[in-house]
Amino acid sequence: MRRRLRSVLGACLLLVACQGRAPLDHFERVFLVTFDTLRADHLGSYGYPRPTSPFLDQLAAQGVRFQHAFSHMPTTAPAHASLLTALYPFEHDVRKNGEQLDASFLSVGDLLGQAGFETAAFVGVRFLQRCLRHDFDHFDVAVTEGRNYRVASETIDATLDWLGEKTPQDRLFVWIHLFDPHEHWENTPAPPEYLELMALRTPQEQETLFAFLRDFHDLRPRQLQPGRSAVQRILRYDAQIRFADRELERLYRAVAEQGLARDSLWIVTSDHGEGLGNHGYVLHGRYLYGEHLRVPLIFHAPRQGFPRRTTTALAQHVDLLPTLADLMGLPAEPAGYRLRGRSLRPFLEGAEDGSPVYVFAQRRPKEKDRPSFEDGDLYSLQDSRFKYIHRSVGQSEFYDLAEDPLEKRNRIGIDSPDRDRLRRVLEAEFTPRFHDPVIPQAREALDDATLEELRALGYVE
Repeated sequence: MRRRLRSVLGACLLLVACQGRAPLDHFERVFLVTFDTLRADHLGSYGYPRPTSPFLDQLAAQGVRFQHAFSHMPTTAPAHASLLTALYPFEHDVRKNGEQLDASFLSVGDLLGQAGFETAAFVGVRFLQRCLRHDFDHFDVAVTEGRNYRVASETIDATLDWLGEKTPQDRLFVWIHLFDPHEHWENTPAPPEYLELMALRTPQEQETLFAFLRDFHDLRPRQLQPGRSAVQRILRYDAQIRFADRELERLYRAVAEQGLARDSLWIVTSDHGEGLGNHGYVLHGRYLYGEHLRVPLIFHAPRQGFPRRTTTALAQHVDLLPTLADLMGLPAEPAGYRLRGRSLRPFLEGAEDGSPVYVFAQRRPKEKDRPSFEDGDLYSLQDSRFKYIHRSVGQSEFYDLAEDPLEKRNRIGIDSPDRDRLRRVLEAEFTPRFHDPVIPQAREALDDATLEELRALGYVE
């Protein structure tokens, strides 16, 4: 069925071309940049008090920044699969790193490829190739021997080598994935100059950072001492962001020098966030709190441009495909193929949010390779103010995000019509699907190289 629907999509796109329908906006090159494990609030444009992201802040200032954007799972491959297909993890059925996305699903690569774009991906970890390779004409992930992932500078080098053969007449969709902010900073830290750049040089710099970590990471005074592991971890994390930010700037400038910036669209986001001490957890994957799900989302068009603005409209990964389809004047939903998400075009053009939106997320299943996870399933649903977290085992959670943005005070035991509303929507729209018997799709067994990569990256305990 899905393969037939994908063919229907191709026929629809060809029909559009034959009828000569003009795109709603004229973009000849689309660059999608995903930073791995990047919390929104560690960027200057999202309120971080340290200079981790001067280039991204510049893009945000010259484009549209979504203040409240979210992932659907704090795990790399499932999050990217939702970003590219506009489906939730339980729908595209990629729930762990190393699993494959069924080739019949419509993706952003399919959408733009059928519309005449050459598609290419340059990623930092091999398991994403296993998951998403079929969506692109060219897929590059040459990790240097002895490393767990490809560093940003090498990923950008590979991207520039490929772009060097392109001309301003070429229509291109390029996905660049920069893995560097991921948690294994101790093994492959940023170049020393970036560690030095993000070091705390003065008492004022130290107090500014510590105040932020007290207020927004909920770190305790005993953790906020020079040399403590919590502080050193965050300084390394910030250095990795600064390094990747600088490499993205190098790509952006090279694209402009080559004449490819004209009629281009840049979209920058991340797959998910990172704990860094919130809720007593430094990594990701275990919980569905804001620090794990909130991501940056920036739209930037150098020549055409959108009204420069920050919007508080809720955005989520499943909005990407509908937004690109709308901007390009392409049909994204042939009969019988239901996509999640909505087009963000009205907010790119200056509209304010007016309709209620729900953001759904789920945790990857607990399995024997994750004994540190609590028992049971974990799903969440939130709107612009309230958030409900359902636990199939143990006490569920409910938060008023306006009064408690760090999700510290569980109000599940207090009667609330908003709590009941979110619970009803979650149960009606999502959780029945989890509890129905499911026949898992046949999957190719993980090869030894993939298993070793996932183990080295901390995904298999």
